[in-house]
Formats: sequence, C-alpha cells, structure tokens
Amino acid sequence: MKCAVCFAAILITVVSALGQTGDLATAKLQYDNAITAIHSTRVEAEKNLAGQYTNALSTLQIKAQSDGDLDKVKAILAEKTRFETEHSSPAAQPSVTELKNLADALNRRLREIGMKEAADILKQTQQYDATLAALQKDLTKQGKIDDASAVQDERKKLAETQNIKEAKAALAATAATPATSQIPPVFAEIPATAPTAASMENMFASIRKEIDKRSYKSTADDSISPEIPTNGALLVGFKINVGNWSGHTIIWGIQPVFLTADGITPGKFYGRGKPNHEAIAPPGYAVGEMKISTGSRVDGFNVTFQKIIPDSLKLTFSEPIKSDWFGGAKANDPSVKKIGGTGRPAIGVAVKSGDAVDRIGLILPK
Repeated sequence: MKCAVCFAAILITVVSALGQTGDLATAKLQYDNAITAIHSTRVEAEKNLAGQYTNALSTLQIKAQSDGDLDKVKAILAEKTRFETEHSSPAAQPSVTELKNLADALNRRLREIGMKEAADILKQTQQYDATLAALQKDLTKQGKIDDASAVQDERKKLAETQNIKEAKAALAATAATPATSQIPPVFAEIPATAPTAASMENMFASIRKEIDKRSYKSTADDSISPEIPTNGALLVGFKINVGNWSGHTIIWGIQPVFLTADGITPGKFYGRGKPNHEAIAPPGYAVGEMKISTGSRVDGFNVTFQKIIPDSLKLTFSEPIKSDWFGGAKANDPSVKKIGGTGRPAIGVAVKSGDAVDRIGLILPK
C-alpha cells in the first residue's frame, strides 16, 4: 500500500530529474525506478480490488441468506472459495445474475487498472526518450561521439523493450474490448464510497498511535482481555456459529473479521464449533454499533455497519447498513443492549467465552 501512497511523489521527482541532461547511467536508473513504481502501483490496485470483490460477494451472500435463497447462497459460497484459490475472474459466466454482473465489474476494473499502467509506462518512456534526445544532442555538441552513440543505441533499444511492447498491446486490446454490462450498485459504488489506499494508510497509522498511547476503551468488562491487531485494523464483521441450547438459539462461537493494510484478516475464534453464518461490511464500511441480547450467555445480536470517513477515525451516521439478527431473541427484546454507536469505528473486540460466547464488547478509540 505504501507504493500506492508514494507513487505520485516518486513520479514527480523522476520527471523533474529526467528533465535535466546528465549521464546515461543516471537517467537509465531513474527510468527503471519509475517503471518499478508503476508496476508496484498496479499490484497494489489489484490487491485492493480483490478485497473489494470478496466484500461484495459477502454483501450478496448476506442478502441471499436474508431472502432464504439456498441455491444463490451456495453459488456465492462456491465463487468465494474459487476466488480465494485462483485469485482471478471466473473462467465461465456464472449462472446467477448478480454474480455475472459482479464478474463483469471485476473484469472491467482489471482492464482499467491494466490500461492505467500501460498509459503510465508509455508516458514515462516518452519523457525518458526526450531526456535521452537532449543528452544525445548535448554530448554531440561536446564532441563526445562515443557517449552520444551509446545514448542513441539506448533510444533504439527502448522501443523494443518488453515493457513497451506489453503496454502498447494492453492499450490496443482495451480499445478493442466492447463495453461491459451495467455494473451492479454494490460494486459500482466502490470508488465513490470506499476510501483510497492513501487515506486508509493514514487511518491505520492513526489507529497505531491510539494503540501505542492506549487511547481506547472497551464496551465490555475491563477484566476481559481485548483483541486488538497491533498493526492497526478496523473491525468489519464477524463469522458466527449459531446453534441450539436447551430448546433455544444462542451464539456458540464467534470470530471477528478485521480490515488491515494487508486486506481482510480473520481474528481469533471464540467459543466452539465452526462458523455457519457471517456478517461482513460492504466496501467503505466498518462496524459502528451492535445490539446484543444476553442472559448467562449471548443469545443473539446484529451489527450496524457505518460508512468510513476518509482520513479520520470517524464513521458517518448517514446510510447505515444493518445485518440480519443472528441467534435467539430479537432486536426489540427488552434484554437487548446497544454498544458502540458513537461515530467511532471499532478497532478490536473483547470476547469472553467457554463452551459458548458469554460476552461481546467493542474496542473503540477514545
């Protein structure tokens, strides 16, 4: 992610330096470094896109589960498993319309990322060639014919390098590709709602500072040890094991899911069994509030996801998204307690468990 954050600064520095005549070795080193930065930016963009696609699949799964559509849920789970293994768009068109639209959106975004890389490479190469032309002319004027000839040879080789051929081919292929079908809203809104890589890195840096200062509080009993990723993270959901106990439904197990600089990262599993449900925030959202029904243990809960405000440790109260209710009791039950809801994102959890989940708390920045 740091490559994506610092690329603009690198490019400005390189362009400025290449605008001056100098020796061939220095100019070539600066050009090579610029191309490496461009490639790193593409890798980071594709990594971020993969996380957004996975989150979009989770959002579709939540909707399908709430609709009781078993076939659609199974198709979405199969695609999530395939994507985690293959890290690519589906080879065959999915039969589920929502998955087909999502795959079309993924392919379109991948083409856009590839096209931007190709355009950046060609632009950087044109600037490099202009620098070499000026250097060649200057050396010729000085009577350094051998040096000028070496620069001329470099210019000839430049047009035949693999980077340039691939960039030109990528732009040509993109231009020949027909327009895709309409992008589904869950994916189309990512650029407008999801913070940029740079703003997320700023947020994670702020979280690390809060952790170092121990400037956070738990909504649970202080005797419950918190789980807070030390490299900075946002809580973006849970994987849950819901089951029956003595004739009523409870939460047997729970696993927090965090968003870190490395992407979606599962936390520790508390309780017993294996997850059979999940509530994951759509891209650009994080956990802001929970409603929990408890007795001697956690009977049920739901989660409210709130939109992340870029470059801050705050969530907006507009356009909240509520998950389904998991477990027994209901959201309007007298035993339900609200935690969070302060406009601050959860950066960790505090869970007490034995055979089942006894308590759940959120860790919030002060």
